[in-house]
Amino acid sequence: MVHLDLTADERELLVNTLMTCISDLRTEIRDTDRREYKEDLKQREAVYKKLLAALQAAPEVVTA
Repeated sequence: MVHLDLTADERELLVNTLMTCISDLRTEIRDTDRREYKEDLKQREAVYKKLLAALQAAPEVVTA
């Protein structure tokens, strides 16, 4: 398991980036005709969603 120490700004940027990637993938999945490629995109979307959920569930550490 990898542990990342992120600032609040870095965390927010990463969350926003993942949300954008997920949205873009949904469009690409919808517009793709090749079944194999569509499945690959769906797997990638699942990984992005897992990362997003982990970021959103992780407690925010505040340092003084």
